Amino acid sequence: MNKLLWAIPSIITSMSIMSGFLAIIATSEGELKKAAWFIILSIFMDMLDGRVARLTKKVSLFGEQYDSLADLISFGVAPAFLTYTILINNSLKTHVAFSTAIIIILSGAFRLARFNINKKNEENFQGMPIPAGAGIIASYTLFAHKYLHSFSTSLIVFLAIAIAMLMSSNLPYPSGKKKKRGRATRKLLIMCIIAIAMITYPVELFAFVGLFYLFYGPMAFLFKFATKTERR
Repeated sequence: MNKLLWAIPSIITSMSIMSGFLAIIATSEGELKKAAWFIILSIFMDMLDGRVARLTKKVSLFGEQYDSLADLISFGVAPAFLTYTILINNSLKTHVAFSTAIIIILSGAFRLARFNINKKNEENFQGMPIPAGAGIIASYTLFAHKYLHSFSTSLIVFLAIAIAMLMSSNLPYPSGKKKKRGRATRKLLIMCIIAIAMITYPVELFAFVGLFYLFYGPMAFLFKFATKTERR
């Protein structure tokens, strides 16, 4: 039983890798919407494996390294290939499409490496988490497919650059790992609202969450800076 508990988080991480690989296959076959959903599925697997490991008290160095490798595939390579394919399909020059895609992978690898050697702050992440960056690209793909019926190459290039800068930055992003007492009812209510939204308006929900993460870091920094200025 104990060995099974040790294996469960790694099994979930393996499912994240498989989902990321399926996203790459779907992209290569022109199924961009399906690829975006596979990336989002990987995000849920990534959220789940760490929580299961902490819940079962089976956090290990192997699991942490395995999770980072999974993240590079599912949230680095998969969204980068999706971005590259969208740009090429919309007649953007190959070197521009390649450059846009490669900065997603490189900034994601940098973000993961920095996270692995710097885990002092459990309350906040340093820079945008790599799953959030992948989620922004996936949510835009789904939103454009449903409502716009076309892709803006300029917007995609902007998003890629913005994501790369935010992942490489020192801006704080909430990790959600710190337990706060006395908020169980509020958390339950929020979870119920999110669950209903996921069932009824999944594309819109992910688009909203993507926008939230895109602007959270810069806005939090500006708010903190403005507060300090007022105190002076």
